[in-house]
Amino acid sequence: MRVGDVMTRRVRTLRQQESTDLATALLRLQGFRHLPVVDSDDRVVGMLTPADLLTMAQTSRRERPVAISEVMRRPVETIGEDDDLNVAIARMRQSAVHALPVLDRADHIAGIVTDVDVLVALTRTRPRLRLLEQVTVDAVMTRDPVTVGVDACLGDAAEALLQGGFRHLPVLDGEGRLVGVISERDLRTRLGVEVEGFSAATFEALTAPVSEAMTPDPISARAGTPLADVLEAFTTERLGSLPVIDDADRLVGIISYVDVLRWLRRSAAANLSAR
Repeated sequence: MRVGDVMTRRVRTLRQQESTDLATALLRLQGFRHLPVVDSDDRVVGMLTPADLLTMAQTSRRERPVAISEVMRRPVETIGEDDDLNVAIARMRQSAVHALPVLDRADHIAGIVTDVDVLVALTRTRPRLRLLEQVTVDAVMTRDPVTVGVDACLGDAAEALLQGGFRHLPVLDGEGRLVGVISERDLRTRLGVEVEGFSAATFEALTAPVSEAMTPDPISARAGTPLADVLEAFTTERLGSLPVIDDADRLVGIISYVDVLRWLRRSAAANLSAR
């Protein structure tokens, strides 16, 4: 299946030369979570996401317009509309991104493909609904994930995320029960720096407790939950990962959209080889 068959053709772009304020950027993001940034020749040069607007919000305190080029993410991974969908999956996984701008044969933007587009396309075109209902989250999740205690400091959480290459870190109480999740975005907001440079944050920020920055009572999945239900949570709630808990609310694993993509790819390959 081609990327062009599943991509969203309705795509809103920004010009890198533009100067904009936070309100304008938020308005443009309505209905979108990723805005490709193009140059004067309509070539994709970056991407703007809600997380980048957090940076813009801090910068805007200088009371001056902020150029898109100052806060956009670059370089940006792209994909061709004639590329196979598996190529898009591989690039999303390798780059840990949720969307790819799609280019036509002239290297101009033709659309955008997101992880949700891919998941929906795979489950529709390779009907495995019975299998998705039969296979549980336990078969796909990462068991015994790295966690952080609710009394830990933000510096410890940042170090754990950086060393493990994670984007989300479950937060547990003293009895191993899930009480929250802290993400790379949460840390970037509270520390005021990228996670890679967390040691440059202030002592006050680094020693603040995780409980002040985490998302409390996060959406989670019970062990034994069918994979179909987890897929529904990813696509409707637009989550990057889900902690998996047992009946006593103790963490037993974590599953990400990347895990689901990997499983779908393996199962599709196994199905083809069996024919």
